Amino acid sequence: LNTKLLVAQVNENMLYTNALGAVIVLGAMVAYEGAEACTYFAENPAAIALLLVRSVTFWMGAWLYTMLVKHFGVVAAVAVTTARKALTVMLSFALFPGDNPTTQNPKLDIINPKP
Repeated sequence: LNTKLLVAQVNENMLYTNALGAVIVLGAMVAYEGAEACTYFAENPAAIALLLVRSVTFWMGAWLYTMLVKHFGVVAAVAVTTARKALTVMLSFALFPGDNPTTQNPKLDIINPKP
């Protein structure tokens, strides 16, 4: 399937898929966790702002990934996401050296990883 031949624009695809996802999540939330979620957000108003920021960044990531697929193909998009993940792991080890659950010998970590 060649996605470049499809008629729908990226923004249109994002709108419909996110709207469908929102309906499903809203239905599940109301059915299973509606009261608890409302209570939590009433007690912690900053959580609404954090949820909004998280949602916007996730949407931007999905939109950018979709744009990568449309303009450069799926192989390039997967390569970019793999490189981003590798860079994230390397930066986390560099920025937070005391928090990584490794020993002084990386070979031991592969043989006997910590939970």
